[in-house]
Amino acid sequence: MQMVDRGDAELATWRDGEGDPVLLISGLGGRAAFWSELVTALAPHFDVISHDHRGTGASTKSKIEYSVSQMAGDVLKLMDALNIPKAALVGHSTGGRDCPVPRTQSFRPRHQNRFERDMGWAKFLFSGFV
Repeated sequence: MQMVDRGDAELATWRDGEGDPVLLISGLGGRAAFWSELVTALAPHFDVISHDHRGTGASTKSKIEYSVSQMAGDVLKLMDALNIPKAALVGHSTGGRDCPVPRTQSFRPRHQNRFERDMGWAKFLFSGFV
């Protein structure tokens, strides 16, 4: 585990495997542990990154209003801190409600080029991407 400084919070982050980066995004308030079995399956093929959302698990709490836009901002800052220019994005629940980062209106025009693909986890598994 690595703590990634977000400025007003630290995000507990796990990184396993080598290859093209794949970000696993849990639902609002989610933890990286949700993805443990998928990380095991993907790590032989990909650089797999997961994190505890702020205020959950090992990540620190913030005195902010938690939102999908804030989640999206955290993902972008996480990518910057880990020197990940572009990644595939796989989400679950709020994290996969069409994966908030590229589809959140304020981020769409400026950041969609940073994502190879974005999809819910089931779509990812059955897309032939693995």
